[in-house]
Amino acid sequence: MAVLVEAAPPPNVRMEAVGFNDINWIASPALALPERVTPQDLVEQHILLPSAVSKVHATVHDWFSAVGLSPGRVSTCNNATVMMDVVAAGLAITVQPLRFAADGIKKRKLRALSAWPALPAHRVSIGYQTRTLGPRVADTVALLHALMRQHRLFRA
Repeated sequence: MAVLVEAAPPPNVRMEAVGFNDINWIASPALALPERVTPQDLVEQHILLPSAVSKVHATVHDWFSAVGLSPGRVSTCNNATVMMDVVAAGLAITVQPLRFAADGIKKRKLRALSAWPALPAHRVSIGYQTRTLGPRVADTVALLHALMRQHRLFRA
């Protein structure tokens, strides 16, 4: 069982939609960036993203390429806490779900930027192999759905 983003699983994996994960550009308030950013505003920035196989990575590259641009400096990191610390220090900007930056935004160490064109939300699903569906798997899937709704992790 896994929580998957924009996945195209094999036929033996059942996907149950959970909702959408909205993503935002996140930057340090110390950087002189407008509240609403375009690819042209950010193409020269150091951008820190999850690994190249992540949907966020592809979304960011697609966002730039839609206007014929390619970001000049992209680094990768798969630790969200480290990424937020690097961004708060003003060493890079990133794209992440807003909840990853919520504490830093509250403390004014980070700020969310709106994007034009908007960054597309990512569809999130729970996936599991159909041959393993039994009462325990079904109960676990139901529990995951309930917890995600209760904590409002994803937009419907």
